[in-house]
Amino acid sequence: MKSLKKQLVSAAIAVSFGMATVPAWADDIPANIAGAVANEMRSPDNVARDAERKPAEVLAFFDVKPGQTALDLFASGGYFTEVLSGAVGPKGKVYAYYRPGQRYDDSKDKLAAQYAGFGNIAMISGTQDLLDVADNSVDVVMLSLILHHLHYDAATPDVLPEASKKLFAEIRRVLKASRKQSADWHRIDPAMAIADLTSVGFEYIGSSDVHTHPEDDEQNTWFDVGLKGKTTRLVQAYRSPD
Repeated sequence: MKSLKKQLVSAAIAVSFGMATVPAWADDIPANIAGAVANEMRSPDNVARDAERKPAEVLAFFDVKPGQTALDLFASGGYFTEVLSGAVGPKGKVYAYYRPGQRYDDSKDKLAAQYAGFGNIAMISGTQDLLDVADNSVDVVMLSLILHHLHYDAATPDVLPEASKKLFAEIRRVLKASRKQSADWHRIDPAMAIADLTSVGFEYIGSSDVHTHPEDDEQNTWFDVGLKGKTTRLVQAYRSPD
């Protein structure tokens, strides 16, 4: 199900896989985040910015957990990408998005080498109104020091720029739905259904798009908008291991 929710942030963070020497502040920080900040794989240039960015406190505030999927939009030198990588851990994933162009072309090999040791970072590029990320697959979207670039365009000075509207729509598309929101729409998020049923022991086999209807954006209460018989319906198969 397409949706809003989760954290859209313009802030700073830090993360990792291994625990090096953990500083005193770590007593009040979740272990996954403390380890992420202390990770010795992080770029020294990024580590040097920790005092001003307070990554541990910020990540703790946003409640980034192991196993989550994060999207770092306009990842730049990878400050948040690296720390998010550690915070979500080896069972999680981080997408580092870069706007295409000469700047990215000149730096992508260096960035790929920088991220290689983390093991769960995928670099993506392309137009910002069509992110290479699946629907409802992301728990946290990070916008760091970029939001102020998105609110103004001289061509349309008094309204939100069209390009920014498209980007925010993409963020909504990739973020997972909350239970309350999907319940209000009289629906269930496909990923949530899989998580629920596998959590009690069923084995997920696969899904079918046989009941996918393009006219249904899945962000509605279908019986209030005249979509009876035209909704995108969930078709999933499970197996009992017993």
